[in-house]
Amino acid sequence: MRDKKEWYIHEAPRIVSDEVWDEVNAIIQKQEKEKIQPLNKKVHLFTSYLFCECGGGMYVPSSNPKYTCKKCKRKIHIEDIEAIFKEQLTEFIISEEEVNRYFDGTHTIIRDKEQEIENIKTKIETLEVKIQKLFELHEKGQIETDRFKEFYDKPNTQIQQLKRKIPEIEGEVYALKDQFKSSGYIIEEARSLYENWDKLTKQQKRNIIEIITEKIVVSEQEVNITLNYILPSTPSLKKTSNGSHGL
Repeated sequence: MRDKKEWYIHEAPRIVSDEVWDEVNAIIQKQEKEKIQPLNKKVHLFTSYLFCECGGGMYVPSSNPKYTCKKCKRKIHIEDIEAIFKEQLTEFIISEEEVNRYFDGTHTIIRDKEQEIENIKTKIETLEVKIQKLFELHEKGQIETDRFKEFYDKPNTQIQQLKRKIPEIEGEVYALKDQFKSSGYIIEEARSLYENWDKLTKQQKRNIIEIITEKIVVSEQEVNITLNYILPSTPSLKKTSNGSHGL
């Protein structure tokens, strides 16, 4: 290799202006800086959802793998809280008792509404028979024309009111059945969520936590997890929204 003093340097023509060159370099430097993120500023799985019983938020210091309360310094290991959260998924989201109670309750409501439709149809038939008899009596001259309207208007108005009720209730039944099918899918997805939890990436777990979690409170003896209710509410069902786990 030649000595540096013997090098020949040829100036190449400019491809871009100084302004464009500086702008591109500024973008590259900015991107490189954003790649270097301090550990203590990284978002952990339960950041913004985990709180101490004293009211303080819990964070993970860069020097300690535990969520630590900012106020009283209570701690819980990051692996422990994730294990507890996963356990809560199986107890709450896929509880057979909870699922069966929901399905039984929905079935009952659907049956009641379908029976209500049948009862309305029976009432309509009874009133139509009554009106038919009024026509027959009028034709035989047993009801005067002036009084016929008086006897006819009331049952006819009742029939019209009852007929308007039927599509309303049928719409409610359709909505409940559609909700029922959707809930079955949601429950199956919830079961899959628990079974595949350990295979998910950190970002996938974080996304799930953001969707289904309302709040997690750590006390001296237990962890209380409040999840967003996965099953749609129905008039006859009371919903449970949290679970406690001892430490």
